[in-house]
Amino acid sequence: MPSVKSNNPLENGFIFETTRLGNTVKVCAIDPITAQEAMALGPANVPIDDLRLLAAKKLLRVLKGG
Repeated sequence: MPSVKSNNPLENGFIFETTRLGNTVKVCAIDPITAQEAMALGPANVPIDDLRLLAAKKLLRVLKGG
């Protein structure tokens, strides 16, 4: 878990990859140190920052082993 630097999920240096799939958006949060990733899917009309936050929170949970 050394790559987790902040309690704010969006301030941990994660890389975000966003892909639009029709009327759905897929956001992948990637930890550049461990190369682990987590994904969030949502409708295209949801703010992209909300999906990034969800993906980052999921990735934090993965990194903490839960």
